[in-house]
Amino acid sequence: QIGSGVMDLNFNYQFRPLAEQPEMGVEDGVLNIKGFTLLEPSGGNLIHRVGALRLDGFFFDVVNRSTGMDSLTIDDASLLMTRGKSGGFRWFKKPDARSSASGPSRNIGKSTRRRGEIQLGVIADDKDVGLAFTEASKQFRTLGVRDDGRFSMALQQCVITNSGLRFRDQSVEPRVDFDIKGLNVNAGPYVSSKGRPLPFDLAMKLSSGATGGIKANGSVMPMEPLKSTRLEIFAQGLAISPFAGYIAPVIGRSPTRGMLTATLNYQSKEGQIEGSNALSIDRLKLGARIKGADAPRLPLNLAIALLEDRKGIITIDIPVKGAADDPKFSYAGMVTYAIRNVIQKIASSPLDVLSGLIPGHD
Repeated sequence: QIGSGVMDLNFNYQFRPLAEQPEMGVEDGVLNIKGFTLLEPSGGNLIHRVGALRLDGFFFDVVNRSTGMDSLTIDDASLLMTRGKSGGFRWFKKPDARSSASGPSRNIGKSTRRRGEIQLGVIADDKDVGLAFTEASKQFRTLGVRDDGRFSMALQQCVITNSGLRFRDQSVEPRVDFDIKGLNVNAGPYVSSKGRPLPFDLAMKLSSGATGGIKANGSVMPMEPLKSTRLEIFAQGLAISPFAGYIAPVIGRSPTRGMLTATLNYQSKEGQIEGSNALSIDRLKLGARIKGADAPRLPLNLAIALLEDRKGIITIDIPVKGAADDPKFSYAGMVTYAIRNVIQKIASSPLDVLSGLIPGHD
């Protein structure tokens, strides 16, 4: 349910799908949105908010399979992203039957609108222009302008300021629930046809149970992130306990205290991923073992005691490496596997670990 908002939209369009040289698309587009809010169908709770959004110079060319924009600027936006118990992400809550469109079905041209169904159509001279789109799409599929069937994308600049994200993950126990505040992003330029990654800088702060700040920079291929990605992340003052839902399955116990400072470096080239995780954990404390946990039983308190310095700080570096085409590959699995190996090594052979910390010993 749209709560509020004002929109200005201007663009030029071409629609000649059956011409000798077909044309279909829009160009020189400008979109302005102010004060946009999206509410839940029932209860009226705020889901998304956009203070201001401006999109300049956007175009979409169906025939030449290209799309892009000169600039995208977003200010004072707040989005809600939830992850259900099944693990799927969603941006919208599915309305129940009571919030669906009510009343008898009504005709739109020759179409029938059923309860809960949304249809978009264009009517001209009592004839549905959708028939022309259908015929045009058949011809476009035979044009063969691009063999890979993909659209070429272009973005000169993307700027996001003073925005945030509310994140809820119900797929883990305990549930992970925190807010991102002060999200600022600067990205671009990028042209997919030239095969160059999209450079970006990002900064944000965590709140509502979580603490700390995160900065990131690097570059990524939006259409093929595993082909070429370079990522450097610096996190400082992150409270560990709010993320217990991600840690407990690995070690069988939930952290009740601890602050994390981390520097992460990742590179992906042609599907081969390498990374390093330099971690510094201040005064880590774990709760009792979780009943029914599948994680191996390890003397974690001993491992923590061996790793802590006199100030109660644990410093450790965890390298990761994997191939994206491996059926068992996953980002989370790659990192958690490395962490588990380190903990298991420390807990099972503490003397070997200590000797490795002394100069001149392997």
